[in-house]
Amino acid sequence: MKKILLILCISICYNHLKAQSLFNQSHQKWADSVFAQLNTDEKIGQLLMPRANYSGQPYDVATLKYWVKEYKVGGFVFFAGGPVRQATLVNELQSMSKVPLLIGMDLEWGLAMRLDSTVRFPYSMTLGAMQDNNDLIEKMGVEIGLQCRR
Repeated sequence: MKKILLILCISICYNHLKAQSLFNQSHQKWADSVFAQLNTDEKIGQLLMPRANYSGQPYDVATLKYWVKEYKVGGFVFFAGGPVRQATLVNELQSMSKVPLLIGMDLEWGLAMRLDSTVRFPYSMTLGAMQDNNDLIEKMGVEIGLQCRR
């Protein structure tokens, strides 16, 4: 089970890094320049990544906006909702933030784990029961990464 999750995580990260070329000098310089412009409160805010909604309850949009404006949070962790509504909300919150927000979700078996009307992938236990599954797991990880990016 741990091997499956590790392969899935590596696949998602590798696909993202390959597509974005995140770790180069120009990105490092940009990150350093943004960080240098933040005051102490804003730097502390970047460490905060609160939960955006609670177990089936809708997003409290006013509170999320307040946290972006007042506390300069570094991002949010989303747990449930619809993909269009969530993307719209994330875009709105991103537009309000001085620093790009980091958006997190618990998605080890895909977006359907948290978002309605999305593709449902097999559970990790199912993947672990298959023989010679590394190629399929990697493809699934790439697809989940692409969906998350969208």
